[in-house]
Amino acid sequence: MQQTLSTAAAQASNDTAINPTAAFTVLQAAGLPAVTVNSPPKVNFAVFTGGKVKSDLALSNVTFVIAKLVPGSNGDPDKWVNYVYRAETATAGVGPNGKPVLATALQATSDTKQTGTAAAAQLVYNPDGYYTYTFTTDIKNPTKTLLFGGNSRAARLAETQVPLQSGSTPRTG
Repeated sequence: MQQTLSTAAAQASNDTAINPTAAFTVLQAAGLPAVTVNSPPKVNFAVFTGGKVKSDLALSNVTFVIAKLVPGSNGDPDKWVNYVYRAETATAGVGPNGKPVLATALQATSDTKQTGTAAAAQLVYNPDGYYTYTFTTDIKNPTKTLLFGGNSRAARLAETQVPLQSGSTPRTG
């Protein structure tokens, strides 16, 4: 796997900044799943930059979301709906006539990052040249999300954001 990733990283067309899905394609072609939705979900990914596999990412360098494709109905288009939410409390004095419409509302957000010693297990660089990110949110636990609904065949998207040296934030999955 390490040689496969190094060879792929050396091709400029696979640089994550310009081709954010290339590393996922390489991993999957080598037999490694990009995402496993166990309890909790895990994402395997690599970052190619400057002709090399980037091996020094920290948890603070990445952000993850996971969403489900909900089929449209009554002529409405399909839509991606996030699994991970937070409660957002309205600010006093904001809203129509200075009054919030809702006291609190659920808002889609990214996965929570661990702190302390748990952070080391959340983002792991594997010796073969790829990372494994483990979500803190167990999307199969109905008390933690709104959506799982048991449809194990529903299309899912795990999205990764990794800022690179150029300052851009490419979508890598």
